[in-house]
Amino acid sequence: MLLFDEPTALLDPDSQLELVAQVRDLVKRQGITALWVTHRLVELDYCDRAILLEQGRVTTEGAPEQVKQALQNLHLT
Repeated sequence: MLLFDEPTALLDPDSQLELVAQVRDLVKRQGITALWVTHRLVELDYCDRAILLEQGRVTTEGAPEQVKQALQNLHLT
């Protein structure tokens, strides 16, 4: 398992996409899991599953689209 804590936080958009592509390739080739902590919503487009935490608690878990919808609902209220 690989654990990343905001690895793209200080990267420009091109470098961000390159890192994401490299990790995805490594995961596929090695058959391992990568856990990726991020605040960049665009990175949800590259994951298989996502978890939304609010105040340290899981509030939504599932497909990236589910988490995006939950985030949109938060901003509507």
